Amino acid sequence: MDGTFTGTHTAPPMTKPDTVLTTVCDMLAPFNRSQVTLTRDTKIADELEVDSVAIFDIIMDVEDRYDVTFPMEAISEIETIGQLSDMIETLRRG
Repeated sequence: MDGTFTGTHTAPPMTKPDTVLTTVCDMLAPFNRSQVTLTRDTKIADELEVDSVAIFDIIMDVEDRYDVTFPMEAISEIETIGQLSDMIETLRRG
C-alpha cells in the first residue's frame, strides 16, 4: 500500500495513524471535485479548492468525530491532509 487514496473506499486494517489518514481522506472526498489523488501531501485549500468557511466546517466535523479541540492558531497552520491527520493524532494523545 502506497498511502494514496482516491475517494471513499474500504481499506484493509492499518496502523492507527493510517486509519486516521484514511478517515480524513474519506471526509474530504466530497470536496474533491477535481478528482485529484488524495495523499498525505495533498493541499486542502489549493488542490481541493476548499474555501476557508468549508475548512472550518471540516475542522468542526473532525473535532466531533475524534472528540478533540483544535487550537485556533493550529488551524491556520494546517495545509495538507497529512498535517491534519498528524494534528488529530497529536490532540488525541493529549
